[in-house]
Parts: sequence; C-alpha cells; structure tokens
Amino acid sequence: MKDFKPLLPMDKGLTLIECTIDSMIRGGIDHIVLVVGHRGKDIEQAILHRNYPFVIRAYNPRYADSDMMESVRIGISRAIKWPLESVFVLPGDMPKIHPQTYTALLSRMRLYPCKVLIPSYRGEPAHPPLIHAACLDYLLNEFDGPGGLKAALNAFLPETVYLPVDDRGCTLDADYPDDYNRLLNYKE
Repeated sequence: MKDFKPLLPMDKGLTLIECTIDSMIRGGIDHIVLVVGHRGKDIEQAILHRNYPFVIRAYNPRYADSDMMESVRIGISRAIKWPLESVFVLPGDMPKIHPQTYTALLSRMRLYPCKVLIPSYRGEPAHPPLIHAACLDYLLNEFDGPGGLKAALNAFLPETVYLPVDDRGCTLDADYPDDYNRLLNYKE
C-alpha cells in the first residue's frame, strides 16, 4: 500500500483501524491491546476521539527491524495482566470480520476448550485465531524461530480446532490497493 493502512478511510467516516476495533467490540471483546509502531502517534490521535473504554495502546519500539511476532509478544505481554481465558490475535487491517464470528469462536472455546481455535472459511484457515491462555507462556518465552505466529502455533496442532464460519470478512485484509478496494466494496 502506498498509503498508511490503519488510517485509510473505510465506512461512515471511520478509519480502517477504527472499523477493526469496532467489529471486535461488537463481537464481545471487552479488552483490546492495540500494538502500534510506525506512526503510532498518528494512530493514537485518530482513535482518541472514540474514547474506547477497553483499548490499551502498546508500542513496539523495534517495529522497523522486527517481525510481526514481536508485536504479538508485546500485545500478549500486556493482555496477560488481565484475567483471561484466551486471546485473539488479529492484524489491524481486517475490519470486515463479522461480530458473530468473534462470538461464535468465544462460545466454542468456552464450551469445548482447545489450545487454538481457528475460523475457517470455505475450508481454508482464516483470521483471527483464538489462543487459549495455556499457550501464552510458550508464545512469549519459548518460541524462537522463523515463520511468526503461524509457525509458533504449529506447536499446538494436535489440539487445534478449525471452526467453519460463513464470514468472508475473515479473509479480507488490506495488503495491496486491490485488497483495499475489495474491503471498500464488501457488503456483509
């Protein structure tokens, strides 16, 4: 993308990052850690007027020379300060995940706990994974390899469950201009 993704306009005058956060809140997520790096102050200014009650911002000082796993670790290290059963990990450029997807994943995890619960859309893994709290120490302190979160979660494959969802929004991000246009034109 030639523009700064989190602040791209999306729906009803909101930015992409605001729409991502809003879908999580509507899905029952009551605590969110927003990890920022490049232009973090701009993102903070953009969401300041929303007065999100459950959003804590965390800064990745090594955003320029680290991978996304570093941001995942920063987010998890902040999240574990709350009492929690599980955590979602989600890139900030996925604003079209339907709130019902979050609630379905949370309900499934509470009724039938597993280590990792991943939504699948038309048989393909999608976002966001819901990770049981029992896995967080491994992600924070033990995993040390290439491949980011996807590779780290391979340690829990025997206890990973895929939950089919009818939510194409789980597959839509904004990595390229065509992706962004798909998001703008997507109707749930």
